[in-house]
Amino acid sequence: MIYEPLVGEGVPDQHPILTFDEQKAAEAAFRGLPVDPTWSSSAHAIYDGILAHTQGRNIVEESVLVATLV
Repeated sequence: MIYEPLVGEGVPDQHPILTFDEQKAAEAAFRGLPVDPTWSSSAHAIYDGILAHTQGRNIVEESVLVATLV
């Protein structure tokens, strides 16, 4: 007998993995970098969504960003 779990029965949330340009768009939005016109429409949507949610505010302190680059 094959056991198939019911929906919500111990099944972890399945979040889609971001494509490379979607990752770059998210990073750019958080870092305050401009849009890359070569990104896909879904990457543009991610970028715009992050900016809309953060209302252009820096949500990561500059010192944290610098520390991650070192």
